[in-house]
Amino acid sequence: MDLIGLLIRLFLALFLGTQTTVTPSTANGSFRSYTQIENVEALILESFPAQIQLNIVGAQPDGCDLPVIDEQQRAENTVTLEIYRLGDPAMMCAAMLIPYRETIKLDGSFEPGTYTIIVNDHTLEVEI
Repeated sequence: MDLIGLLIRLFLALFLGTQTTVTPSTANGSFRSYTQIENVEALILESFPAQIQLNIVGAQPDGCDLPVIDEQQRAENTVTLEIYRLGDPAMMCAAMLIPYRETIKLDGSFEPGTYTIIVNDHTLEVEI
């Protein structure tokens, strides 16, 4: 998404509020606040076997200052990456989008083939 689109989303979030996607955690009552993904670009690193790095652009759905967690899982040719923050339900946060940009190297190596990469609710296919 270009800068103007991001600014429009920030403006709307400030005046209309945001909707945070949350999932309760079973351990301590905290919840997962998932990063809103706008774009994922896969870069295949020049190595043998190949490695993949993801350039991710999105936004945090609120103004809470919480560490970002990323969890990777791989099942054959499908890689799932969840990006979220753990929050306390009693915490009050500003209703604003916080831009998110990160480069994440996927675990392991990749033999030639087609891979499906899922980052939160964003999916892309990569051919090696």
